[in-house]
Amino acid sequence: MLSGEVEAAQGVLAVANSFALSDAWVIDLGGGSMQVSQMRDRSCVFGSAYPFGAIRASEQFLGESDPPRPQDIEALRDAVDRDLGSLLLRMRAEPLPVIVMGGTVRNLARAIQRAEGYPWPQMHGYCLDGRALEMLVARLRSLSVGERAGVAGINPYRADSVLAGALVLQHVLSQAGLSSLTVSGYGMREGALMQEFLPAPHLIEDVRAFHVSNLAWCYPQPEDHTRRVIDLSRQLFDALTPLHGYGGPEAELLAAATVLHDVGKIVGHRGHAKHGEYLVAGATLGGFDHREQALLALLVRFHDAGYPSGSSYRSVLRDGDHRVLAQLTVCLRLAECLDRSLTGRVKGVGAVIDDEEVTLQLRADSEPWVELWETRRQAPLFLSAYERRLALVVAPA
Repeated sequence: MLSGEVEAAQGVLAVANSFALSDAWVIDLGGGSMQVSQMRDRSCVFGSAYPFGAIRASEQFLGESDPPRPQDIEALRDAVDRDLGSLLLRMRAEPLPVIVMGGTVRNLARAIQRAEGYPWPQMHGYCLDGRALEMLVARLRSLSVGERAGVAGINPYRADSVLAGALVLQHVLSQAGLSSLTVSGYGMREGALMQEFLPAPHLIEDVRAFHVSNLAWCYPQPEDHTRRVIDLSRQLFDALTPLHGYGGPEAELLAAATVLHDVGKIVGHRGHAKHGEYLVAGATLGGFDHREQALLALLVRFHDAGYPSGSSYRSVLRDGDHRVLAQLTVCLRLAECLDRSLTGRVKGVGAVIDDEEVTLQLRADSEPWVELWETRRQAPLFLSAYERRLALVVAPA
């Protein structure tokens, strides 16, 4: 048996190692209790348990009528105010991202995703809008348990308790003046695992890099080729900066894509880019939001062929992301082409940019004829992404 404080601390540890956040409010909504914690500098500075788990709250407040009566719902909200009133005021005064874990919130999020036709397969990192939660609560409170079990996305085994959990979360968000919450696919058990196996203070130094390298470790690729593609893609990114104007976030995204670009070969060489997209999209990549992970999956998908398109994930992308995808894809694909023979003939690359043309200067000890042929084939893609013709010259390394 664990105390509420220990449970809260383990939940914070799970969040600290799966989100690129230093500070947050962390809520663990279980069946019997709910832990609320504050994370500062990736450490738990406060955490306590409250008797508002979905099953307990349902049995105590909503069990006498099906569907529940308005006065029963008000009684539950009043109880939350009595026990959490001062904490809710503190949350309002210190607005931070809210990370929520537990099966109930994942089930609520799944129902909202189904209703909205959300295209992304991952739950971890999903931003659940408070207005969408309010609309779902309004629907669920009018239904009987049997009817709730038929709502798309609702687990029939949670139909009797999911409403109580939804009411608690909705009231917490409302009273704390917060507009949304973020769903965590990690929970207390992952926190316990990290506490056991990571040295104190049990923190992963770079959350995003760790999860990318962990996925790459699960699906090994040729190390020498991957390292060369990483180096060449970064050189191309730097050389083309006057045209694309991107900075650290895009460079980090490109670096992650180069680490993962060949993971699909574990399934099969033919169609490995599509296999890779599937593996990246289906992984829990801590530290990446759904937009970033969608771009990452698409970079892997288009790293060797085709014109990049984000239409399949349109609702999780932003305006302007098509340009980001197209221009980063060029950096990744050209880097792949510049090591097509897998021999490391091309040692480096620079660029001379003018109004109509970009000349890539390849440094090589011998004529890299395979790499030249493959790279020239990407001239139409380069023109589409950068509105410049592509030319190549070779100089001694």
